[in-house]
Amino acid sequence: MDLPHDVSSDAFRVSDRRARPSPEALSWAVSSLGDGGKLVSVRPLVGGISSAVHGLVVEDRRGGRSRVVMRRWLEPETESLVKREAAALTGLAATGIPAPALVAADPSGDNAGCPALLMEWLPGQVDLAPRDPQRWLGALAHVGAQIHEAQIEVPPYEDGINLSGLASNSFAWSTRPDAWKHARGLLSGETAPSNDVFLHADFQHFNALWSRRQLSGIVDWTFAAIGPRELDTGRCRLNLAVLFSVDWAETFRHAYEAEAGVALDPWWELRSLASYGPDWPSFIPLQVGDRARVDVAGMHARVDALLMSILQRM
Repeated sequence: MDLPHDVSSDAFRVSDRRARPSPEALSWAVSSLGDGGKLVSVRPLVGGISSAVHGLVVEDRRGGRSRVVMRRWLEPETESLVKREAAALTGLAATGIPAPALVAADPSGDNAGCPALLMEWLPGQVDLAPRDPQRWLGALAHVGAQIHEAQIEVPPYEDGINLSGLASNSFAWSTRPDAWKHARGLLSGETAPSNDVFLHADFQHFNALWSRRQLSGIVDWTFAAIGPRELDTGRCRLNLAVLFSVDWAETFRHAYEAEAGVALDPWWELRSLASYGPDWPSFIPLQVGDRARVDVAGMHARVDALLMSILQRM
């Protein structure tokens, strides 16, 4: 789980994310599942830099056990994020999209001690080394198109994409500085028209769960919004290039366009790509953990190549 906006490796310390939730937060979680339950286990879940996420096992009076996920925001002014994710999960329950069911939400943090959300535990895990990339990318494209067809009431997208990567005059980290300067000029002009849809707003492989090689869940709906679909597909393609290759990013694009029956607008994908900056190699390994090898040295070059592929379509 990660932030689709201004992301920094210092934004959320690993120790904070993995620290055991407070007794107050755990009491709220257990009571949300009904009277008389008792906590069996608590464990931090891997990945994520925007919130603390823990898996809980709670046993009821009859000995039955429930597995749930508790997500806590430890920074100020996050009440609206809890409300947004709760609204998204509530709406998603009526669709065929594999998203966790909402169990409880405490946007104000009055009961949990901080803004918190409790949701259904979904089977599966993040797969960052798929055996069949073509099938894996096709499944991502399919669920992405499903998400964009959903009719769910959430706030409009707030353009918080961090353009710090475009702020440099030299682009010393890139082998294509002139291309980045050209991109900056394109994005500083008139905004391209868009056909707004329901967005996950952080759609990428880090937020997809897989079980027995089947996509079993899409998680982290904190920033769900209404906006241009390319903000989802563009972010997914950026992260595919960051971790894998431009070929994977292009395969996803073609699969998505076939699923959705639309051609993706390269201007909006360029807008999403603009969130990339020289600090990405420092925090991507935090999200990956020990689940895959990260070619940090080649990351900038792969993103440069993705930039060129987008510019060629404009």
